Amino acid sequence: MIFDNNPVVEMLSVSKMRWKSQNCSVLPRPFSALAFRVCGESRILANVKEIFVKQKDVLYLPQNIAYKAEYNETELIVFHFKTLYSDDKIRVFSPKNTQELEELFLKSCILWEQKMPGYKNYVMSCFYKIIGRLNTSEIAPLPENFVNAFVYMNKNFCNSDISINEICRQFYISETYFRVLFKSYYGVTPIQYLTDLRLENAIDLILKGTAIQSSALDSGFNDSKYFARVVKKKYGCNPKNLKN
Repeated sequence: MIFDNNPVVEMLSVSKMRWKSQNCSVLPRPFSALAFRVCGESRILANVKEIFVKQKDVLYLPQNIAYKAEYNETELIVFHFKTLYSDDKIRVFSPKNTQELEELFLKSCILWEQKMPGYKNYVMSCFYKIIGRLNTSEIAPLPENFVNAFVYMNKNFCNSDISINEICRQFYISETYFRVLFKSYYGVTPIQYLTDLRLENAIDLILKGTAIQSSALDSGFNDSKYFARVVKKKYGCNPKNLKN
């Protein structure tokens, strides 16, 4: 499943969908769906299994699965995408952090509609944040020192002197354990997460009119050439072209 080493190979769309009460039969589709139910409820029958989905739930429908559904008046925000492998299990999540999840779904929908430069990367970032939040809602609480290290990273990422090694030593956590746990919860390595935080902050500063070099330095990049390489790899352009 996408929650267990089944990567997304193509994001097809993110959209809002609305319909009135209906019953329908859906043939196997060559794409998967991950939907946040803004309002409405449904009953889904697939593989001789009955699934109930209520308001604020998140539903995962894998590609190549046929199902029948009964809906009352419904509004969804839904990702449509292709995965490397075909799953055989529909999943329903009833997370506690519904406001945060709804905001991530809505942000992704707006980004997809506006189609600004780099929008697919931003959408994929939101998508995997959602996957991470859904995963953490189902597994055991994170160790306290891991949480403290994570919070510290988010508050101090603009400090170019901090490193994963230094953070782990400060919070008495094995660097190997931290890296493994971080990747399992958030889908990226700690250094990639730290780089992404710095990159997002730098781009925000640039778009607000701050000089490129100052934006990079103020966001934790101590090398403007490295910053340019990161931008090029992520967005396919140099920092001067970001505003365009």
